[in-house]
Amino acid sequence: MIFREIRPQAALQPYIRSFWWMDGEAPASVNDTILPSGYPEIVFNLSSAIWESVHDGKACTNPPIELIGQITQPTPVSTQGHVQMLGVRFHPHTAAFFLKTGMAPLNDGIHDLSDVLNCASGLHEALLHVHTLEKKISLIEQFLLEHLPSNKRQVYKMQLLDHVLQQMQQHESIDTIAYQSNISARYLQQLFMEHLGISPRMYLKIRRFKRSMRYLNQQPRSLTAVAYECGYFDQAHFIRDFKSFTGVTPSAYKPEQFPVNQLFH
Repeated sequence: MIFREIRPQAALQPYIRSFWWMDGEAPASVNDTILPSGYPEIVFNLSSAIWESVHDGKACTNPPIELIGQITQPTPVSTQGHVQMLGVRFHPHTAAFFLKTGMAPLNDGIHDLSDVLNCASGLHEALLHVHTLEKKISLIEQFLLEHLPSNKRQVYKMQLLDHVLQQMQQHESIDTIAYQSNISARYLQQLFMEHLGISPRMYLKIRRFKRSMRYLNQQPRSLTAVAYECGYFDQAHFIRDFKSFTGVTPSAYKPEQFPVNQLFH
């Protein structure tokens, strides 16, 4: 399988974390599970392979242009055939500025982007008719540039959330960050639900979970050590959160169980 991550042009870097390209090269059977990452995505399926995902125990056929909001629980996916996919991975808070919609209704689902942006089907069609990755990326970048937020209020909210997310990396409390940003904790909660689709507390839980996965993917450590390094209250708390996000306990976790997730850093 070929996998590449591509950095967007400078004008899009405040909004887009990366583009990614996946090419299976030959027909194959793929079974994986989407795990929480904190990053909403748009995924263009560019081959005849039909993906299915499982939601609430029911198998659903994924649309050709997938809009994936915040994932807060393990979501099984599968396909058979020659896989070719091109993805747009947003920063945690920026997809809403392009979609012009609240993010919370998109949580834990794989939606059809054409239902949110009518012009998306034309972009998908154009991507099918260009043959180099560079030209495909160029088409997507042009599409995104045409939908950049221009409203001053929107730009202010994005800059505020930029600041808040950077502060959260310093392990400041949510109340402290709100106070330092001259906003109320209630308004901060509203901003998160509107633009990320999840609460500040859930966002921190996902960040902590991702950090714990990185530790588990490296050299062997005790669960107590991983729990301590990642800021969990105790080992039991770590195990409970980890299982809710992956469906397995940390002791039963193996990176090869989630091959596609291992491609992203």
